[in-house]
Amino acid sequence: MSNKLHLNEILRISSIRYRLFLSFLLITSIAVLVVILNSYNMIKKDQIQEVTESLDNLNVLYLQYIRENNGFFSYEIINSDFYKTGKSQYLKKGDYYHNLIHNELNKLNSFKMISSFNLDSTLFQINNKFEHGIYLYNELISLVRIRGFKDYGIEGIMRENVHRLEKMPEINQISLLSLRRHEKDYIIRMDTNYVRKLKNVAAEMKKEISNSHLNKQRSHDALKYLNNYVNQFEMLVLVDYRIGLKKHIGLKERLDINEKELSELFVKAILNARITQNELLHRMQILLIYISVFITIIGFFVSWWISRQFTKPIVMLSSYIDRFVSTKFKNDEEFLINPSEDETGKLIVNFGILKKELLAHINDLNQKVLERTSEVSEQKSLIERQNRVIGQQNKNVMASIRYARHIQEAILPDVNYISSILPEYGIFYQPRDIVSGDFYFIDDFSDNKKDKVFIAVADCTGHGVPGAFMSLIGHNALHQAVKVKKMSDPVAILQHLDKSIHSTLHEKNRYSKINDGMDVGICVWDRKTNYIEFSGSNTSLYIIRNNTLIEYPGQKYLIGHVFLEENKPERTLTKKRIQVLEGDIICMSTDGYYDQFGGIDGGKMKRKIFKQLLESINTLSVEKQIIEIKKYFESWKGDHEQIDDVLVLLFIVKAEANN
Repeated sequence: MSNKLHLNEILRISSIRYRLFLSFLLITSIAVLVVILNSYNMIKKDQIQEVTESLDNLNVLYLQYIRENNGFFSYEIINSDFYKTGKSQYLKKGDYYHNLIHNELNKLNSFKMISSFNLDSTLFQINNKFEHGIYLYNELISLVRIRGFKDYGIEGIMRENVHRLEKMPEINQISLLSLRRHEKDYIIRMDTNYVRKLKNVAAEMKKEISNSHLNKQRSHDALKYLNNYVNQFEMLVLVDYRIGLKKHIGLKERLDINEKELSELFVKAILNARITQNELLHRMQILLIYISVFITIIGFFVSWWISRQFTKPIVMLSSYIDRFVSTKFKNDEEFLINPSEDETGKLIVNFGILKKELLAHINDLNQKVLERTSEVSEQKSLIERQNRVIGQQNKNVMASIRYARHIQEAILPDVNYISSILPEYGIFYQPRDIVSGDFYFIDDFSDNKKDKVFIAVADCTGHGVPGAFMSLIGHNALHQAVKVKKMSDPVAILQHLDKSIHSTLHEKNRYSKINDGMDVGICVWDRKTNYIEFSGSNTSLYIIRNNTLIEYPGQKYLIGHVFLEENKPERTLTKKRIQVLEGDIICMSTDGYYDQFGGIDGGKMKRKIFKQLLESINTLSVEKQIIEIKKYFESWKGDHEQIDDVLVLLFIVKAEANN
């Protein structure tokens, strides 16, 4: 009896375990065979596709390359910026496509399947034609640059000589206009008749100049300019013939022929590749059909046998599980099939146990979710209330700062008042934040006489709100010195400013290490004598005279700074007395301008570049100088953040100052 049960157990296990093993082994073998054959076909197909796609891509790249070349000849040869800078978006894109084509040709030659397409000779011709086209194109570009346009190249030299002739009133202007008309007619029509006409007019002009009553030097100069013009025009004709842009001769004709032949080679290569691709793919498809039919027949019989033997109870169990899941785990119906004693039966029994446990856990989880949802809702409401409070506080703070800006702007001198004492002045004032630590102070010491003008620029430590507070303190101290105490000596004013800030910030803690203070530049311009008295703490005075900048540096001295007694240096201030002339440009600036990070390398501008900028724009009006100063600052800054407040003030010494 025991031996019989043991044998039945083995047979029972074997009936499901080993038959499944054999079935899946067969299926796996078929699947592996399908994968291997499909992978092989896909690899071959991909290799074939790579060749044809590479040819198509090569043709597209070449068409784009030709488009950029044509764009250059259509637009850049009449674009003055090209001759000025030597740069062209069409040349840049042409080089880009040239590199892509070169890489694509190398890639195409490296394909293993390329030998099956019989394209070796065609690809060799394509490569040679392409390189020859590059050579012709570069030659054309070189000649175009030599030829020039308007103020550049040969045309530029011609125009320069004609302009010199136009400035000579003794020259027959009618003949000169005729000369220019023939030149323009030739450039527009490329007709050599106009070359002959131009030379005839030039010959008549030479006779007129030789027979005129001009002095010897004037006659020599006129003939030199005319000969230079004619010689350059003859060279222009030769270069145009060599280029052949409008007549379709010369290098342009050769380039067009080369492009046409190369396009035909591309069409030929693509056509041959398509034919070869179709033939190879057709053979692969026939082989794949035979293999697919064979595998399908075997797979059908294996699937039918497995379905009959094993899948019926599993499918019914799966359907029962689907219904259970679709009801969101609430279905409590009983499974109607009596479970067998094999692994499938155990699966059914275990699922019943799992179902009961799952339902119990779901009920418990639903209760916890309800409790947690209530807590989250309360927390969300609290956070929303807090966010509303914070948002309102932020709005209040920003509103206060904006109002502070209006207050700060109110203490600055009125533009009409400044214009009444400095007719030609300019100010570039750009705070880093809403309010600024930089400010300027302008006064004439008197409401009527206006014999002296007081100008000051100041840079307080910090920026934003702290800097703005410092600027108010500094402004009040300057107002006290100039308007109340009627001080006119810049050193005395700086000393008063130093003491005022010191008493305001440090009186209660005189030995603290607080580094608050300001850099100030003060100049007092005496209109009667045209002398300027200047004194500065870490601030320079710049005078631009006859296109040359003269710098009068201030002293290394921070107004209002307090040192510890043991480290206290000698603190003295001096002034410079400077004679100014009519037309001198006077400039003072805080360090926020030339300390800005930017440029190509992201470094500081530095004072040297700032001074070079002032020299380069000094011939412009004050209004335009300020525009250029602002434009250069924004260009230098680029995407970098502004690191400090910026203030640049300049004015021009006018003749009225002596009245």
